[in-house]
Amino acid sequence: MNERISTSPDKPLKKTTDPRRKPVQDRSRATVERVLAAAAAVVEDGGVAAGTTDRIAERAGVSVGTLYQYFPSKEAILTALLEAELAQTTRRLQAWVGSALANRPWLRDALADLAGEVLAQRASRPRLRSLLLEEAVHSDALRERVLAAEAEAGRTLAGWLAAVPGVRRAEPERGAYFLIHTIQALAHRYEAHRDEDRLERAAFVDELVDLLEAYLTRPRPVVEESAITATSHPAAPPPAGPVSRADALPVVLL
Repeated sequence: MNERISTSPDKPLKKTTDPRRKPVQDRSRATVERVLAAAAAVVEDGGVAAGTTDRIAERAGVSVGTLYQYFPSKEAILTALLEAELAQTTRRLQAWVGSALANRPWLRDALADLAGEVLAQRASRPRLRSLLLEEAVHSDALRERVLAAEAEAGRTLAGWLAAVPGVRRAEPERGAYFLIHTIQALAHRYEAHRDEDRLERAAFVDELVDLLEAYLTRPRPVVEESAITATSHPAAPPPAGPVSRADALPVVLL
């Protein structure tokens, strides 16, 4: 029963990631919550490879047999943890957009508030989030869930951008893509290396908002087809060879 999860890109997870059965009674739900809380703690303490079903069950105070009543494998537990994180992210973003649409703050104030929301979210169990996303790179099932959450986040932000006066991006979906990925990437760098950056949070948010506001309020120049001459340099071709799965690491939770 002491399973080890593969962390090699060449060996993706193959076991089922769906729960065995859904808890219905309060007692069953409490058991599932204990198992997931224990799994999160074990993974945070020792990494994904250390999170065997034996260790998780011991930490939760249940038998391995009880654990398997709800989760057929450790992969299913990791999936449940990731889905819980994604669901929380989605709820927070939807709540933020709902508030922004109702209160209609100035664009700069809204962007500062959004950046603060992302930073606050990252402060909650950052190691667990990073470990789950690293595992998602090696699992098609987990990665599909992350990409679906990213797509939903993009649609949610695009709906907000389309209603904000002053935003001059012609395609809200594209603007939302760059908005969320820029905030997530820079917020990750800031939280992971705060001692190196030596930048106060308020100053970081100001710089980030300057960047985002300039992007959103400056219209993209239109290049006439006639202006493209035969002497123009063609774009460089993409590098040969397959793209590493690690290069496609999703960032919605990072």
